[in-house]
Amino acid sequence: MLCSVVSAIVLVLLADDSREQTLIRTVSLGGDADTTAAMVGGMAGAAAGVDAIPARWRGFASQLARAVPEAAAAVRYALAAPGDADAGGGGGGRGFNLAVL
Repeated sequence: MLCSVVSAIVLVLLADDSREQTLIRTVSLGGDADTTAAMVGGMAGAAAGVDAIPARWRGFASQLARAVPEAAAAVRYALAAPGDADAGGGGGGRGFNLAVL
């Protein structure tokens, strides 16, 4: 796990292209790719906001939310603005979490 944390931090700090390419590169590294990509997505998203999610990824998340009711709540929660009471959990929206997508 420590290697994943260090790898994620380095990948985010050294990213010189799109966040999408950074995530694709992260997953392509193999190993604990799902954990590392979740951290990279979270850090990149915290820095750039929900608008950094490519439109086609947001569209996929919407399709998934319609197809799988449990996913709808997760997508709403992940994309909610911080403190958004409609996000569920007493206004616990986090703003952006690519890991959910």
